[in-house]
Amino acid sequence: MKKLVLSIVVFGFGLSFAFAQQQMTLQECVKVALDNNLTVKRSVYNVETNRVNLLNAEGNFLPTLNLNGSGSQNYGRNLNPVTYQYFQGVTRTVNPSLTGNLLLFNGLRNQHTYRQNVKGLSAADLDLEKAKNDVIITVVTNYTNVILNKELYENAKFQLNSSQQQLERIIKQVEAGALPKSNELTQEATVATNETNLITQENVYNLSVLTLKQSMQVPASTQFEIVVPDIAMEDLTINQTPEEIYAISTQTLPQVKSALLKVDAAQYAVRAARAAYYPRLSFTYATISNYNSASDGPRYAVGPPTQQTIGYVGGDLTKPVTALYQSQVQVADSYHVKDQLQDNLYKKLGLESFYSDFKWIAKSHGCAAGSYQSRTRCYYCKRNRKYITSINRNGL
Repeated sequence: MKKLVLSIVVFGFGLSFAFAQQQMTLQECVKVALDNNLTVKRSVYNVETNRVNLLNAEGNFLPTLNLNGSGSQNYGRNLNPVTYQYFQGVTRTVNPSLTGNLLLFNGLRNQHTYRQNVKGLSAADLDLEKAKNDVIITVVTNYTNVILNKELYENAKFQLNSSQQQLERIIKQVEAGALPKSNELTQEATVATNETNLITQENVYNLSVLTLKQSMQVPASTQFEIVVPDIAMEDLTINQTPEEIYAISTQTLPQVKSALLKVDAAQYAVRAARAAYYPRLSFTYATISNYNSASDGPRYAVGPPTQQTIGYVGGDLTKPVTALYQSQVQVADSYHVKDQLQDNLYKKLGLESFYSDFKWIAKSHGCAAGSYQSRTRCYYCKRNRKYITSINRNGL
């Protein structure tokens, strides 16, 4: 029994340790974020809503068809609706009916509404793509921040370890009388500064990991380690002007395409609202049975049966008069929406600020790369000098 309990404990500890050491690549983090992000889910629901609206717009072209029925049993004196004669006794009536309506013209409202919903569905698909792109960019940014802060944290630990080793050497030299006591105190201050820097970098690293988990919509208690990808630094140069970048973005970025489609949809919405100014013409048709048992003849009677079915066709022409004010309000609202979408179209990207940021990042990268190369050469020079000094001392 003890062996079984021990095995279970060891197995459970192994699982928890394996979970704690779970490693996630950038692609896995992006996949988790796309599956959990609420904005992406709302965009999916918005696509489905627009798809239902399009289906409803397609249904407006179909004729209406209604089937009704009623029945009753009467006692005493009542009127026969077939012969229009009074009948004394018990009668039964059955009144099934089939009615329908076919719209012929309503100012092309249905056509404009259909085109509006087609544009709206396409724009919703592009909004979903934009939401996914935003999530991917956020996760990638947070992922790279975790890598950067982890490197800074490791560098802070290395600096602290190096300063502590240097302090130990200085203490020995002070005890031997080779250095004054002030050098030891100065190095102790350096060690304390590096300890503070290490604590700060550790906090920054933990916050960056928490930000990455929040962008992935996972609990903060989730433990995982990120995999550092092999990144090849490329030449960060940009030769296009903001206008050229905007021209390219209008053909590639989903938010720009969506904005253009929303402007077109608003234009169709204006046309659909203006259709209320026109008359409405429809074609109606129906067939009704006014069966009454009082008109039943003998089962084997000779002669034509009594006609008990009525059918009619007709037209309906409607011109709004008092509702014109409401139509004008709807048209004005549609124009306002279209104007707002057109105004927001060119404010959608903010390319000027992105262009300036990219220029600053490119210049900063160039300076950092030059500093890194200089520091690397300086490190190798110092290492070689130390190696040569060690050889000379040993030779002496």
